[in-house]
Amino acid sequence: MFGLALSAGQGFSGPIYRVDQVPEHFHEHYILRGYRQPKSSVSQCLLSLFDPTNETINIWTHFLPTCYFVYVTFQLWAVIDFAGDSYSWALLCYLFVCCAFPLASAVAHLFNVVSEQARHVCFFLDYSALSLFSFGAAVAYRAYSFPSSFLLSRSPVLVWYCDNYVTIAAFNAVLSTLLTCQTRFLTPSPTHKAMRLGAFAIPYFYDNIPILYRICLPYVWPGSLSESHSHGQGHAQLQGDQDDPSLSLGSHNLHARQFMFIGLAAFWYATHFPERLLPGMFDIVGHSHQLFHVCGILAVMDQLKAILLDFHHRRNFLEGLLPDQHTTLLPQGHWDAELWGNSVGLLTLVFWVNAAITVMFSIRLMYPGCKLKAR
Repeated sequence: MFGLALSAGQGFSGPIYRVDQVPEHFHEHYILRGYRQPKSSVSQCLLSLFDPTNETINIWTHFLPTCYFVYVTFQLWAVIDFAGDSYSWALLCYLFVCCAFPLASAVAHLFNVVSEQARHVCFFLDYSALSLFSFGAAVAYRAYSFPSSFLLSRSPVLVWYCDNYVTIAAFNAVLSTLLTCQTRFLTPSPTHKAMRLGAFAIPYFYDNIPILYRICLPYVWPGSLSESHSHGQGHAQLQGDQDDPSLSLGSHNLHARQFMFIGLAAFWYATHFPERLLPGMFDIVGHSHQLFHVCGILAVMDQLKAILLDFHHRRNFLEGLLPDQHTTLLPQGHWDAELWGNSVGLLTLVFWVNAAITVMFSIRLMYPGCKLKAR
């Protein structure tokens, strides 16, 4: 009973409680011990980083990745001119959300015992950061990872999809924040759990439609292109069912592997394995939320590596698609990764809309008679 053995009665932050000693709002499914003191001070929360509680590893499994993503960002900053190279702006947006979402999660898990209201506000912030991440990933995908058969297609449906992909991703991100925050006012139930999981799953699957196409359908659609198109700047021509050049990159396997990790993350989150099989054994180490964090971060690390490969190796191909006086390969007015408003501007807009939603739900907590229900 490893979890029970580690769950001491006293830690640096104060007493460590059993599930029957804390209010119901703080209960976690099948977790019997390792609860921190409700209404802890900020200093107690910080000291709990070194206590054997059921939240300690949740915090570290997102705080350490935050440090890693910040390190990667600084390393890339040294070799990429983010200020002067407009091609890199979408990557900068993606790096920002990679740093922001695990930090928000670590903060939420660290300070969610300050009060019952603070617990909900912390997770409002967590959900908002996750939805912002989904939008940042969509911006990076649209800028660097879209299949060439989508980008070169003359089909009105695909032209519309490519032009509106990021706008729909922004709508999905805002809707995800609204739905997930609302679930904290619902009674815990399978429906409530499905609603929260679905609010994250829909933006994720929408974002990854182009990536799934790259993995599952590795050829240009017959008839989707004219017999040949010059890419400009001496690029090779695509003809008929020739292999999509975006699939020849090392990013292919990384994009595929992230789906495996995200599937595992969803499994741990939805099923509460392994603690539901042996309640008490995995209270401190090895419960499902910790595994969910680890698999989610591994998925993002693969996604980041894949996007970096696409960013570097597809640059000539992607910049050759930009319309100028020599080519009319794409329709006028198409989505352009090198426009500030299509990347940084839209991310800023979604950030502030999510912030407003978080404030709105936080104010709602103060209403007389407001009942806090969901875990």
